[in-house]
Formats: sequence, structure tokens, C-alpha cells
Amino acid sequence: MGERIPISKSIRFEVFKRDKFTCQYCGKSAPEVALHVDHIQPIAKGGNNDITNLITACADCNSGKGARELSDDAVIQKRKKQLDELQERREQIEMMSVWQSELLEIEEKEVETTVNILSGMIPGWTYSESGKAELRNLINKYSASEVIHAGKIVRDQYVTLDENGNATAESSHKFVTLLPSVCRDQVRFNHNRYLFQFNYIKGILRNRLDVILDAKDIQMLCNATDSGVNVDDLIDHAKFVKNYLVWRRDIRGMISEELNGK
Repeated sequence: MGERIPISKSIRFEVFKRDKFTCQYCGKSAPEVALHVDHIQPIAKGGNNDITNLITACADCNSGKGARELSDDAVIQKRKKQLDELQERREQIEMMSVWQSELLEIEEKEVETTVNILSGMIPGWTYSESGKAELRNLINKYSASEVIHAGKIVRDQYVTLDENGNATAESSHKFVTLLPSVCRDQVRFNHNRYLFQFNYIKGILRNRLDVILDAKDIQMLCNATDSGVNVDDLIDHAKFVKNYLVWRRDIRGMISEELNGK
């Protein structure tokens, strides 16, 4: 006969949480009934206090069961299914963590690439560390493609070169100062241009995935069309994408592909 070891308070709480504070025999739940932690395989028959051998039972069901084993393995299979689902969620969280790390690496590479491209637009001038930090914020708010596109506009209109082929101090200052406002104006322009299509995409995702796109999502769609992604491709993608996180990842991927192809 196995030796009965008291079940700790923390283990009891974990069992109750797993079973949603509901008796797994009759379905009654707290506070309607007092709950106990029961052994699926009784201690008298070699059972132990492993959480997979524990189950939530109300006082009546527990006292009526005694040292009898369950007549079938339905409860055991239910516990196994819940544990399998828990493991799957843990694996998904780990995958999301890796994905987030990869996104951070991509974003950092975007910043460095954007710095190099913009520096080339204003010869003789380079970004300081504080300037890079401001540029990183600008890219996070819009996108690398939007910032580069705005940089081309500012360069063409305001950057002048001195006799040595370097940008003048005045025009360099204008470039840095005007870049954020030009980014903002371009986003507004793109949003208005594709407003109908973007609203259509919002409707598709709301109906299919029960998700409502926010301002950042719409801005990302603006960035996608500005980088060269066809708006019809964005619509088709919304009709088949499986979930919101995949949707965001795919749109970022489309933007990255267009940037790398330019």
C-alpha cells in the first residue's frame, strides 16, 4: 500500500485552476459545493500526488468514490488533452518570442540601411548617435520605405551642394528638420488615395478574423502601398490569411521584399 503524502496547497490550487474550480464527476462548481482534490488512481493502489493523477471533485463525489478507480479513462484522457494543449501554447509562446527577436534584428538592419541611404542624399554629412535615435523613432512611426521616399522629396527640393560637392550646412539642417513633416504628409496622401481599399480590407479582416485594424495597422498598409506593394494583392491576402499576427508579419515581409528589390 502506498504511503499517503499530504497534497500541498500550491498543487491543490493548480489542480483547481486547471479544472476551472469544477467537479469533474458531476459538474458542480465552487462556491456551490466544497471542492476536494481526488486521486484518479488511489494511493491504496499505487497512485501518487503527481498533478496528472489529481482531479477536482466535490465533497459528495469524493466521499462516494472512496478508493475505487474510475470505471474508464475518460477523465485521464481529458487531463492529457488539457496538458497537451498547455504544452502547445507554451511552444507557440516560444515561437512568438523567437519571431519577435527576428523582427528586432530586421528593424535594426532597416535603421542602418536607412541611415546609409539618407546620408548619401546629403554628401559630407552623417547622422550622429542622437540623430540615429530620432531616425529610429521615425522609422517605427512610419517605415523605412516611407522615410527614404520622404528623404528623396526633401533632397530634390532643398539640398544644395557647395563647390566641394558637399551639402551646405543650411540645406543639411533643412533636410533633417523637414523629414518628419514630409513623412507625415506622404502617409496622409497615401491613406486618402487608398481609403476605399483600406476600408475594404478592414471589413474583410473584421468578418473573417474578428479583428479591428487600428491606426498603426492602416499606417502599415499605407507604407506597403508606398513601397510598391499592389493594393489588390493586399486585398487578396486579407481574404486568405489565417490570423492577425500572420497578417502583420506578411505585410512587413511584403514591404521588406519591395525595399530589397529597389
